[in-house]
Amino acid sequence: MSLGEAADTYFKNLEAQGKHPLTIRSYRTGVDPFVKNCKKACVADVDHQDMMDFMKWMREQPVPVRRHGNPNRTMANKVLYVAIFLKAFGREKLLKKKEYPRYHEKKIVAHTDAELGTLYSHADPEEWFLLDFFIGSMARDHEGFNCTYADLTGTTLTLYGKQHKTRTVEITQRLAAAIAERRKRSKSELLFPTQGGKPDTHLLRRLQNLAKRAEAKFHTELHKLRKTGASRRFLSDVPLMTLMQELGHDDLSTTQKYLPDVRKEEEIRKAVADADFVPKPRLVSGTDGD
Repeated sequence: MSLGEAADTYFKNLEAQGKHPLTIRSYRTGVDPFVKNCKKACVADVDHQDMMDFMKWMREQPVPVRRHGNPNRTMANKVLYVAIFLKAFGREKLLKKKEYPRYHEKKIVAHTDAELGTLYSHADPEEWFLLDFFIGSMARDHEGFNCTYADLTGTTLTLYGKQHKTRTVEITQRLAAAIAERRKRSKSELLFPTQGGKPDTHLLRRLQNLAKRAEAKFHTELHKLRKTGASRRFLSDVPLMTLMQELGHDDLSTTQKYLPDVRKEEEIRKAVADADFVPKPRLVSGTDGD
């Protein structure tokens, strides 16, 4: 089978498996350029050197200037997508673990109250709702795109993730009321529809346009709103186990890694005080001859 035929078959199979369109689009960012630039015609002939040549080719490409981008992670993801594609056709372990591109994990930090104040003070009603929703629901980007009014029962919101995963999140009465009020004016079942009635996948752009208009000196993104919601709940003493379930994490260690920078100041001050070593006064005995 040629590489082109293999790629066509691979993506058709992903669609048949019900993979999310955004997932398929991500995989294409690695597989399509690999197929285009690989010197081998057949998928069975692809070897270790072809993978090394592909990484070399990617390093030679101009990198888009993005202040908060992570190009090394982008490259690592693309190499992984190619490896998964080739594995589907029996070409496995073409790279050793140490040969995969390495990167530093991007750290997402919650918005401060001052930053939230800046965003809200310049937000129009649509942007205000966007902020409320992603902070209040802790939804991932794609979960927000596809959220519908039918997903809310009382103050319990059901979110649908990738691989058909679902989870429920308890939201505030204020946010639930805002969703109900919004439904009265909407002609779509989606919370965030385009004019054509499809899911609006450009919510990040809308958020960053708001930040630009507000002349914000800080970075914002939808994931940062999710982190902000989780951080505020944690600081309000929501148990980690509950947060794990509401964030959609598979295990508690993931949630612990997600919130290492969230600090409860009163606990820190107490811990510092408790850990302080205060030496006892030294008793000096009399000198010789006394």
